[in-house]
Amino acid sequence: MTAHTTDVAVVGGGPAGAAAALAAARGGAHVMLFEARRDIDKPCGEGLLAGGVEALEELGVAVAGHPFRELCYVLRGGGELRLPLDPPGLAVARPELSGALTRGLSRAGVTVRARAVRVERAQDAFLLRDGKESRRARTVIACDGAHGRTAAWLGRSHGRTRRHGIRARMRALQPFAGVEVHLGGAYELYLTPLSKTLVNVAVLGHGRPRSGALAEALRAHPRAAEKLGEIVTPPRAQALSSTRPSRSSAGGAFLAGDACGAVDPILGCGVTIALRSGRFAGASALRYLAGENPARIERDYRRFLARELRLRRALAAALAGMAPHPGLLAPLAAIGRRAPGLLAPLVSIATGVNGRRPFVHAPTGSR
Repeated sequence: MTAHTTDVAVVGGGPAGAAAALAAARGGAHVMLFEARRDIDKPCGEGLLAGGVEALEELGVAVAGHPFRELCYVLRGGGELRLPLDPPGLAVARPELSGALTRGLSRAGVTVRARAVRVERAQDAFLLRDGKESRRARTVIACDGAHGRTAAWLGRSHGRTRRHGIRARMRALQPFAGVEVHLGGAYELYLTPLSKTLVNVAVLGHGRPRSGALAEALRAHPRAAEKLGEIVTPPRAQALSSTRPSRSSAGGAFLAGDACGAVDPILGCGVTIALRSGRFAGASALRYLAGENPARIERDYRRFLARELRLRRALAAALAGMAPHPGLLAPLAAIGRRAPGLLAPLVSIATGVNGRRPFVHAPTGSR
């Protein structure tokens, strides 16, 4: 097998991998991206927060979407916490986002290979084997998800599967002011308006996905169900694992997206984090190629990920723990109603929105 050489090898072609490849290629590196799957659509909330929209703009990717200017957290049995978003978020169906990123990769000159590869350390570089040929890469960015194998030699640890996600697109029977997150009971339900007539419905539950979970979730949240019509695209399910890598970078290798440590999707910021971490990983690879101090590059990357993930993980864990228990969530709505400024920092952690105060609607007579 002949060994060819590239500057940056990116493993995984989702939002994180595409962002990493674009950042490196636009900086002048020769980039190869490896993605074995033909269909990389997967269950997700399909909403980009302002940080994700900004990342796409900086990477030169234009994507048509449906802006949303509000997040509304609906508590089962009473209470709503509404957060105006300025700048707004953008709802984008996953196939449309993937298409826009693919076009960006083509314009940037990224070489894409529809192959699975095995990554090995080879002295001062990396060796990528696909069974037919091998390639040497000066740097590697692993973006193959929470279940990917590429990052194993960096010491990633797998958590046991505790959650599952289900996604379907449904007709909208009523207009949506923004994204709605329905909390309480066994399921959390996300409604993201992709257009005036189409809504992405994402369900989060505990354990492994089972048949009928979407219908169960809609029955559990009648205020959401009454706004929805027929199913347009069949439900898709995916088991979710928690991962905590022992290292996020080492010797020219970087982890991005879910591979660098997933945040519970209850916050709805997964794609945004994927784009931002991928972009930063690509920029870090450029610094490595330019001969900067590797220890400094790794330190900066760890600090970036800590800023992106640490507070979000803590908030997500707290919210996920309270979500099945409306009695625990009701006081949160009361605090927001009486002193909304106290909740603003928490919501800013989740969304990246600063300088706007949430306001709360509570049922008449609730205290």
